[in-house]
Amino acid sequence: DVEDYGIIQTQRSPGVGFIMVVKAKEGKVDAVKAAVEQVLADKVGQAFYPEEKEISESAEVRVDGNLVSLLILNKEVASDAVAKYEELIK
Repeated sequence: DVEDYGIIQTQRSPGVGFIMVVKAKEGKVDAVKAAVEQVLADKVGQAFYPEEKEISESAEVRVDGNLVSLLILNKEVASDAVAKYEELIK
């Protein structure tokens, strides 16, 4: 279902974020989106600090063509990170 993917996350807790971008194979976007939504559910369930849970619950799964992305970002970095993401996927 996956052609390629990349993950970046902070290495401290509570961290500022987790970004996963998955390039789905043709016709597999829905399957990949379901898998990414499960990753999000797991992140919410694994949140140890209240801040981590709040950030995870406000996370966004995005679909842009064949790219399915999970953006778990705190308010301090969210706008800059989303702007950079949108610039890079053009």
